Amino acid sequence: MAHDLKAARGFILALMLSVLVSACATSPGRFSDTPDSLDEKAFTELIGPLRPQQLHAGQCGLFLWTRSEERELVFFGNSDRAEGKMMIADEETTYARVSAEGGAVFGQHPRQTFQNGDVTVTLILEIEGRANMSGGAVVPRGSLRFEQTGGWKLVLPVGGLIACQPG
Repeated sequence: MAHDLKAARGFILALMLSVLVSACATSPGRFSDTPDSLDEKAFTELIGPLRPQQLHAGQCGLFLWTRSEERELVFFGNSDRAEGKMMIADEETTYARVSAEGGAVFGQHPRQTFQNGDVTVTLILEIEGRANMSGGAVVPRGSLRFEQTGGWKLVLPVGGLIACQPG
């Protein structure tokens, strides 16, 4: 079974890379200085890991990691400010939440859309409250769609949690 899981991960990574490479070759725009073909290292560096994020007293946040062996923090959502952060091409970028659907769980919604300029980030999340968890919830699975208007489109499988700092 572990071999099947590893093979499935490899297939998904190869599929994502092929989509990314075709978008690179045909799409001008913000990332036009990216080479026409990407190897795995270049792919992982486009959306890089965020540094640790701090919650202040009474604040809640959404922490999403890639669903890969490395489990890198790729998205942080600030509930109070209705914004998200990602590390794109070695630059921490803040995105304003422009829409949210579904019942809020500690300020986070199952479907959210964030924007900054010509880039849109859409989250589709499964959010679960757990009896043994207070002041937070688990995101066992979800997807992060990163899209540049008229250009790049990338979907990452994610998982994580919503955590709140006691007031």
